[in-house]
Amino acid sequence: MARHHASRSLTHLLLCLMLLAMPTSCAWAQVDEAMQKTLDKRFQEIRFDGIALFDVVDFFRDVSGANVVVDWKTLKAAGVEQTAPVAVRLRDIKFHKALSTILNDVGDGNVKLGYDVDEGVIEISTAEALRKKTVANTYDIRDLIADPTEFGHAPDHVISDGRGGPPRENHRASVTQPNDKQ
Repeated sequence: MARHHASRSLTHLLLCLMLLAMPTSCAWAQVDEAMQKTLDKRFQEIRFDGIALFDVVDFFRDVSGANVVVDWKTLKAAGVEQTAPVAVRLRDIKFHKALSTILNDVGDGNVKLGYDVDEGVIEISTAEALRKKTVANTYDIRDLIADPTEFGHAPDHVISDGRGGPPRENHRASVTQPNDKQ
C-alpha cells in the first residue's frame, strides 16, 4: 500500500512539474481575458499589397490597441528585414489568425515566424527564439508530496467475486475491505 501511495504522489508531482514547465511559446496558455478579446477581434477585410512588415505591425498595433513588440534583431539574423513585403488579402478573419498568416507568408517557408503573448504584450520573433524563451519559476511543492509513513495503517482493498474468491469471467467484481477487528 505504501508503494501505491508513493507512486500516486510521484505521478501527481510529475503532472504538476509538466504544467509548470510549459514553454511560454504556447501562446494560448497564459493569455488573459482582455488579450484574448484582442486576439479574437474580427476584421472584415485586411489587404496589403507589398506593404513593409514594419508598417503592417504598426497597422495591427493601431487598430487592435495591443502592445506589439518585434524582435527585429533576431528577425534580421534570420534573414527577415523590416522592409519585407507583405502581400495578403484576407476577409472575415480574427486578429490572431491574420497575424499568424502574415508571419507565415513573410517567413516564405525558409524561416518560421511566430508570436507569443507575455503579460499583455504580443512578441513577434522566430519560432526558434520563442521556443528558447522559457521562464523558470520555482515553487514550493512540499505540501503536494505525501510521505506514505504518515498515513499509519491504510486499509488494503481486495477485489473479489463477492464470494471470497478471485474474480471470474462474466462475474461482477466487488471491493471488500479486511475487517481489522478480527
